[in-house]
Amino acid sequence: MEMNRKHKPYLQPGDIDQLARQHVELMAEVWILRDRVRLLESVLQGAGLLKPDQLDTMVPDAELKAALQAERDAFVARIVGIDPEERTVDALRQRAVPPQNDQEHSN
Repeated sequence: MEMNRKHKPYLQPGDIDQLARQHVELMAEVWILRDRVRLLESVLQGAGLLKPDQLDTMVPDAELKAALQAERDAFVARIVGIDPEERTVDALRQRAVPPQNDQEHSN
């Protein structure tokens, strides 16, 4: 029995290798970042330049916010492995939403 589908499944056969690569890449990236952030916090706090909870309440200015967004988009593109034209988080979100099909399949 064949089922009618309005859109193709998110995962295809063979995607497991890509998912495993992404998973390992994310684990490595997260650990490196956590390690470096903790070291930097320790150095800055030791020098009296950073209070223990100061980063939790910081709000970036417009320039830093734009730089962070660009870095985030590059990070996502590298992890997910998408085309250069789709290298933004907003473009990725658009891809993740299944296409809307208002027409019902009729037999």
